[in-house]
Amino acid sequence: MVGDPATGRLWAGGGSDWTGAGVWRSEDGGANWQLAKLSSGLADEWAVNAPDFTATSGWQAGEPPFGDALQAIWSLHPAPQGLYAGAKPAGLFLSRDGGATWEKNAALADFSEPYTWNPGAAGLTLHTFLGNGDRLWLGISAAGAFASEDGGASWERRNRLSNAGEQSHPDHPAAPCGGDIGRCVHNMQGAGGDLIYQ
Repeated sequence: MVGDPATGRLWAGGGSDWTGAGVWRSEDGGANWQLAKLSSGLADEWAVNAPDFTATSGWQAGEPPFGDALQAIWSLHPAPQGLYAGAKPAGLFLSRDGGATWEKNAALADFSEPYTWNPGAAGLTLHTFLGNGDRLWLGISAAGAFASEDGGASWERRNRLSNAGEQSHPDHPAAPCGGDIGRCVHNMQGAGGDLIYQ
């Protein structure tokens, strides 16, 4: 959950396999909320075939913009470009209209290795977003740290490889391989200036 002190607007991200992913927004400090549903879940599939449920629950049919591809929104970050959202499975989304509509970051989606990334214990999750303007950083468990110097138009892996030798014979199937894939980023913080600690 994040907020904008200047406007009082609040956003909360969430979801599950059952509900699908979404971002809730409030324009009045949390008194009322609107949902931007980004993906469908098992409940949507079930509700289509259960007219009694739909009549009593208020469920409404619709085609969310990202089908059933997302399970949850894990991180939100306001920036000059708009509101960013990190998803599970790992994806980056941007809203330029306060959270009403969303677009997927194509550069991260088209990164050369996303299908080789191993999930962390909570799944393949983009849980951390840092930066404003052109310099952006992402933490994805367990794919590692990524940076963009051009506002998300392109991404580079920024994992630490200095301990690759110590992990050259991993016993765990999700352990790093090749010193690059499998870095489970648990947290990242801006340290001021150009530094990012991981």
